[in-house]
Amino acid sequence: MKKDVQIVIVAAGVGSRMRPLTETTPKCLIPIKGKPLIQYQLEEFKKQGFTHILFCLGFLANKVVDYFKKERIPDLLLTYSLEPYTSPERLSGTAGAVKYAQSKIKSKEFIVYYGDNLTNLNFHDLISFHRKKNAFATIVMRPQKKNGDIKDPTFMDSAIILDDNQRVNLFLEKPDSKTKKRYLTQKRYENNGIYVCDQRIFAYLPEGKFVDFAKDVFPRLIKRGMGRMEKYIAFQEEFKNKEFF
Repeated sequence: MKKDVQIVIVAAGVGSRMRPLTETTPKCLIPIKGKPLIQYQLEEFKKQGFTHILFCLGFLANKVVDYFKKERIPDLLLTYSLEPYTSPERLSGTAGAVKYAQSKIKSKEFIVYYGDNLTNLNFHDLISFHRKKNAFATIVMRPQKKNGDIKDPTFMDSAIILDDNQRVNLFLEKPDSKTKKRYLTQKRYENNGIYVCDQRIFAYLPEGKFVDFAKDVFPRLIKRGMGRMEKYIAFQEEFKNKEFF
């Protein structure tokens, strides 16, 4: 299983919420205890036996390429999809970056992984789940904290609602205040920015346009009655008694 699944790391964005730090450093290279954030994740992928890594880069792409030329990780094959960058307005989005890299994605299934994540999720279990369901897109999510557990009960970076049959019937990314209040009393899940896709997903990714998985692709597919994109609820106990550093 390991060798035939590529890891596609989406790290093309400008990291606007972390300025000024990200004005000169890509978000995935932000140092944590003396080592870039993404390097911890690459070492975890290697530990689990995944060796083919494709970076989708745009803003400050050369810094990522140059870093890993100097700091090679043995046994990992790193390749790059370099999207031309002129301004934040010309970025192609998370799904657009994957579409741009389509010719470099060779495996039948591939893992889409946002470059500012850090997890020791068992990716073999995730892929097995995806294959068992014969899904063309599997979303990793976690239960959203209960309203009483957070200072601002209306805070939602994302909100995913499942129906009684555990199908995704609502996928909201950064909903507005009015929309948030509408779903406050419902059980919600959060998008973790980790997906398993297979080659069929490319039929739903338009070329040359800004396309985001969470804002555009998944909501549109659900509206078209394709809510069988399977959920994979993880992370609840993930970091208990486990360390990266």
